[in-house]
Amino acid sequence: MSLSPSVSSTWLLDLFLNNIWLAIAVWAGLYCLDYIFTMTAARFHRDGAQQHYLFPEGIELNPFFRDDVARIRTFSFRFFLLLFFSAGLLLIVYELNVPEAFAVVWGMFVGIQLANHCRHIRNLVVFFMRDSLLA
Repeated sequence: MSLSPSVSSTWLLDLFLNNIWLAIAVWAGLYCLDYIFTMTAARFHRDGAQQHYLFPEGIELNPFFRDDVARIRTFSFRFFLLLFFSAGLLLIVYELNVPEAFAVVWGMFVGIQLANHCRHIRNLVVFFMRDSLLA
């Protein structure tokens, strides 16, 4: 699957449009890294940052995962359920053979993850710097 010649595209977009498993693997990797960052931030918060930073609703913003993050679960059935559901959705959109639709859906999935990663990295740096300055 590739974009029509009249539509300007980049080699990176073509790479993901022509390799569905690579596109799903990149998104799944980002999704897993999001969970790892979340659990790491929850541990930092539990181990001392909570004295300085208050999150009344909990450190997790998504109510669906709030309980898993509060208990710092290494394995979350909900996480894997959404991982497989979302990967299946990407595969279905790809199989519809509408490259523009796949590009939009995949771009939304990846864009959301990149925005989450920026927030996680900021939180981890702030929590780590607090530990370093107080040590």
